[in-house]
Amino acid sequence: MDLDSKNTAANPKKINQLTENIMSLPNNNNFEEKLAQMTAFIDKSTTEALARMTRLEEEQLAASERLIKLESALTKLTEGTAANISSIKDLNLAANQMFQVVEVNQRNFEVVQQNFEIIVAQIRGLQNENRNILDHLFGIQDEEES
Repeated sequence: MDLDSKNTAANPKKINQLTENIMSLPNNNNFEEKLAQMTAFIDKSTTEALARMTRLEEEQLAASERLIKLESALTKLTEGTAANISSIKDLNLAANQMFQVVEVNQRNFEVVQQNFEIIVAQIRGLQNENRNILDHLFGIQDEEES
């Protein structure tokens, strides 16, 4: 007689087959003994099924707790991602502003360089003009002295 709980507790066909096996045992006349064997088998099957159900409930509760933890972690990750996106936008804005500052400084440098070149050209022009004036004055003095 096979009393394997994995094959009996959840399988009514197996229970019926085992019941027939018990009823067909020798000493058919002893109904009380057969009834006691069937009752013991049913009690054992019920106890094992209850134990499996209890384990399944415990595993389901543990799985629910893990799911809650995962949801919490996902929420934190989502919040972190939103903060990162905001930070990246701020950094992008700062980089654009720095680029604009550099661009303005470059234009200012170009203007200063052009102004410097104009000033240098004017100074050269003044130097040439002063030289001409001095040459003219010294030329007049040289003529008067001679």
